[in-house]
Amino acid sequence: MLLTKLTKNNKGGAVIFFALMLTLLFSSILIIVLDTTHVMKVSRDLDLALDLATKAASAQLNWEEVYNGNFIIDVNNAPATFRDIFERNFLRRGQTGYVLTEPFQWQYEFIDPTTRNVLTIFIEVQNDPQPTGFILGDARHNAIIPPTNNPVVAAFGVVRYNRVGMWNTGPVYLRRVAVSQLTVN
Repeated sequence: MLLTKLTKNNKGGAVIFFALMLTLLFSSILIIVLDTTHVMKVSRDLDLALDLATKAASAQLNWEEVYNGNFIIDVNNAPATFRDIFERNFLRRGQTGYVLTEPFQWQYEFIDPTTRNVLTIFIEVQNDPQPTGFILGDARHNAIIPPTNNPVVAAFGVVRYNRVGMWNTGPVYLRRVAVSQLTVN
């Protein structure tokens, strides 16, 4: 009824009404597209950084054991190498706003002060075979790591991504897992 009243009016009310509706529609679609694009970029950067960091950490051999014929990952150097490579590939790859807040040896938490996005990284080094796999993470966010026969470095990353704009329906949790085994033939 309102629509027919506006279209029959010769004062241009229908044009203004449709222009306002199209402006609102276009702006909401633009916000959704930009937010989804940014979520996909953060997800891709997290995936790449976790893969590279676990590979670098699993290459940290315990050289005293290598001389004895045992190939195992150095439990002391692997977390530091993981953190260094992760920061180079995630924090310096466009995700520059994140600041390290809780540096533990096996868990790191980064926070972006502007968007309040929280990135939590869990890392574990297992030198013994894990025929049943293991669980990595905490009570809220965890991942099941598959069975391994070799020394392994596993990492699990969770980003609590806060959405922006008028379609803010709560945070999105991006979860990524990376596993790298030390294989010697």
